[in-house]
Order: sequence, then structure tokens, then C-alpha cells
Amino acid sequence: QKQLVLLIEDFIERETSRELDRDCDENERFPIELNDKLAATGLYGLPFPREYGGTGGSTVDFCLATETLAKGSDAACALFLLPVFFAGEMILNNGSEEQKHRYLPEIVAGRFKGCFALTEPEVGSDASRVKTRAVADGDEFVINGHKTLISGAEIADTIMTVTRTDPDVNRYEGMSILMIPRETPGITINKLKKLGGRIISTCEIFFDDVRVSSELILGGPEALNQGWPQLLKQLDIERIMMGALHVAIA
Repeated sequence: QKQLVLLIEDFIERETSRELDRDCDENERFPIELNDKLAATGLYGLPFPREYGGTGGSTVDFCLATETLAKGSDAACALFLLPVFFAGEMILNNGSEEQKHRYLPEIVAGRFKGCFALTEPEVGSDASRVKTRAVADGDEFVINGHKTLISGAEIADTIMTVTRTDPDVNRYEGMSILMIPRETPGITINKLKKLGGRIISTCEIFFDDVRVSSELILGGPEALNQGWPQLLKQLDIERIMMGALHVAIA
């Protein structure tokens, strides 16, 4: 872990600056120019097992990396969290083996980013009340709904979208998470204005008759209506990660 901290501190000293952080924040710009350099350090693979191209780090390692990055560079921290946390951790903890082998090596290589679309205009802390609907139509789902306050949606490759797939059962049992490619027809993304923290944008997303294959259910088709336990796994690690992040900011 000491070597991990030294690696990150060396990267921050060589590749980042407060001027870069300020420029990215003031211009609401994601620091994509650092992507290949950060990928070369191996940090994108930190929490993933070696079989998926990662280095097999623990949750403590992940939080230590988050804290060290956030302390040294807002830009580098944003670059790390968008693929590793918002996509990678969800796929690692909930994805099918096929999904893990397809997406995790892409994250490690710096070629895949995701965002987590949970919050809606009328759904915040009570996540079980999501209204965005995904209706089965053959081997596809048709999605309609509105998400808001979604971090990084306009630059994500895939939107990890919490949906209501069965409205006729207990609200904890009728949810599914769909991995929706951002360029899918019917998706509209608008950036929201913020006073700070603008390196990763905050967006609203509209889904209008968006069609995706049932293979894009997180965990595969057999994970239909398993969104609630999947969601809890993500929120558990999110709370720990956010704690580490804000210790650094403080």
C-alpha cells in the first residue's frame, strides 16, 4: 500500500498541476488527455482480479487510491473514478462472467467509461421507487423515463440504468439494471449548471422508446428483476469511497 501511494504521488507530480485542475473545472472539461498515461500506471485495474487484467487490489486499496488521488489532483481523481467506480465496480460485483470478460479488460486499458443512472426528479434517497420503465418486447426491452443528477453521463460509453421491469410486484423485487450504450437512439442528455465540481459533469437523461437487448441486463437475462440487491452492493462501496474522497478534500 505504501508503494501504491508512492506510485500515485509520482504520477500526480509528473502529470498534473493545480492549473490543470482549475482549467478543467472552470471550462467544465474532462481531462481525457491524461487517460492513456493513467492507464499505463495500472491504476484502472486496481480493484479487479488478475483474470480480467487487473491487479487484484482490495477495497482498502481502492479507497486508498481514491483518497490519494483526490488529495493531489481533482482531474486525476475524476479520471480514475468514472470508469473504475461507476462502471467497473458494478460489473465486477454484479455482472455475468461474459460481461466481466468483455468490459473489465476494456476499463483496465482505459477504453471504457460508465455512469450510474439512479436518481430521478421524484426519486432520491428512496431508491426503491424508481419510475423509469423497461418493458419487455421479445428479446428486447423498451425504456422510457427521466433521470437527473447523473455524474458523467455525456462522456460515458454505457449508462448503468436502474429501471422498473415489473410494476406488479413488491417494489424491491421488480427492478433491473440495464447497461445502455450512450449512443442508443432515443437518449437525450443535457448538462446541468453547477457552482463547482465541474470536471465530472452532472446531467439529466431522457429515455424515449430506447430499445436494448435483454443481454444488456446487468448479470445477464437471468438477473431480471434482481436490481435491488445489485443496487445495494453498489451503494455499499459508494459510501465507503465517498468517505475516503471527502477525507482527502478536508
